[in-house]
Amino acid sequence: AYEIGPIECAYCGNTTPFTVVAEDYSALMTHEFEYQTPLGVVEDSVQRGWVHRMLICSVCKRASFDRVFTHDGEPEEVELLYPQPILIPDGLPDRVAKEYGDALKERRRNPNGYAALLGRVLDAACTDKGIPSHKDGRPIFLGKRLEMLVAQEGLAKVEGATGLRNVAAHADLGGLVSEDIPYLEALARYILDHLYVIPAINQRAVATQKARSSVTSGR
Repeated sequence: AYEIGPIECAYCGNTTPFTVVAEDYSALMTHEFEYQTPLGVVEDSVQRGWVHRMLICSVCKRASFDRVFTHDGEPEEVELLYPQPILIPDGLPDRVAKEYGDALKERRRNPNGYAALLGRVLDAACTDKGIPSHKDGRPIFLGKRLEMLVAQEGLAKVEGATGLRNVAAHADLGGLVSEDIPYLEALARYILDHLYVIPAINQRAVATQKARSSVTSGR
């Protein structure tokens, strides 16, 4: 065993040292070759491939798994395999992306905290699309803002998102368990996908198609 880091734990969110407790070298490949020198032909070899590792967080003690691509023992690339790294989808405005990233960091730690933070993501999306947050000096709460957003953008109704978020954010209403989270996630992603992600992907696809067409027509 040996220590690496500090790196960010995908479970507890702390940036801390990790202990490598197991390694698997079975994916390494040995490549043999020859080269000419003034003294004649010399045979040599090099080892390249992935080393799979099991890591233990020094704070929460949970196990993560990654792999390191090595060239003769020198690391060239590291990839986290489990838990899956936090990925922010394409097309989100900076404010919405930040709120979504903050929410995802809480996903594995606290279902209620994660759900409450998804409410902040939806609030940020409403603000980005010009949905007012106050009227006559009084706040407009998320449920009403989402109704206005849905009507403005032509989306399906998503009132269930507000209900789940309210349960998560208010202790007197009880609390969510991990099995409840996919429902709220799906509704939040529906909004983000239709407002930002799908338009961004389509824009890239159109740009790619135009670029390919121009190359083809120029031949």
